[in-house]
Amino acid sequence: MIEFDEATHTYKVDGVAKPSVTTILKDVGLFPDFYGTAEEREYYMQRGTMVHLAVQNMAEWILSCDQAVKVPDGKIRSTMMNYISKQDSRIEGYLWSFIKFLDSQWYPKVMASEKKVFSKAYNYCGTIDMSADVMLAGYFCEAVIDFKCGQPEPEYAYQLGAYALAEYPENYSAKVRLGVYLDKEGKLPKVKQYGEASDFQVFQSARYIYSKQRGKS
Repeated sequence: MIEFDEATHTYKVDGVAKPSVTTILKDVGLFPDFYGTAEEREYYMQRGTMVHLAVQNMAEWILSCDQAVKVPDGKIRSTMMNYISKQDSRIEGYLWSFIKFLDSQWYPKVMASEKKVFSKAYNYCGTIDMSADVMLAGYFCEAVIDFKCGQPEPEYAYQLGAYALAEYPENYSAKVRLGVYLDKEGKLPKVKQYGEASDFQVFQSARYIYSKQRGKS
């Protein structure tokens, strides 16, 4: 059983603490860091938390209404619009951008939101922002999706690779991995598909280094 403490961003499995994907990557220097002031860091962290919570709420509404291919024009869209209008002005644009992603060529069929995963093979945990079937080359394919408020960074490929590795240990390389970069002005987000096999190898190496530095698995 996976336990997650939101306040400390820590995971436990059957009562035993496990490192997170981002903890591992940050520890070995493979995750973007923020170099602004403490106040700026707090602002961006708070904004990111608010956006992720709001996106989670909207994704869960889609799941509860069993409307999984696109955001419909009826009750759930009205509910979302009303919800967005009540949010902090700093995140409204990002939420409209999320809705435009749902209406995009990817036609995401939402399967799960904020899903906690654990890799038995590599002994780490993480949270997938969204699992969905997406349209790719005329077919629906299983995808692991991570939402960001900033710009694409190469290191995010390793993060998504780690999530796929934990969620689909038998066929992780066959899964679609999407970084969705929400736009603060509410425009269609940038969507980057990550597909390098080396992404998994880099994370596996990072996990090994992390363990060696601590003298444990």
